Amino acid sequence: MTIESLIKTEMTPKVVTLWGQKYYNHTPTLIDAIHGDGQCLMYIVPLATRPDYYILRVDSSVSQMIKDDDDEIIDLVESELCRIIRGEHGSHDEDDDVNEVDVIKPFPALNYSCGCGWGEVEGE
Repeated sequence: MTIESLIKTEMTPKVVTLWGQKYYNHTPTLIDAIHGDGQCLMYIVPLATRPDYYILRVDSSVSQMIKDDDDEIIDLVESELCRIIRGEHGSHDEDDDVNEVDVIKPFPALNYSCGCGWGEVEGE
């Protein structure tokens, strides 16, 4: 399956369920920036904004990092990929010094306060 067809499939609206709640016509946020050769499709799910998540085109070497699931992938997500997401959509973390609820930016602004999960999007 090509990277373009993986993106098309992933971006097709679907029904997702989280903690018994159904979310209809749900689609992830596709990040425009491409990391490396862009031949691996990866998802990043911030725990604070589930079921919302991001889709990123990343370098093909990231596939092995995801499989290894060690400090290398953690460092990449936290240092480079979250920076890319923040660059495109901002972060509600930028407002942490302000205690007003109404200044917290909603998704797709990155909320990394609870960490995140990630994985490779693979074809069927």
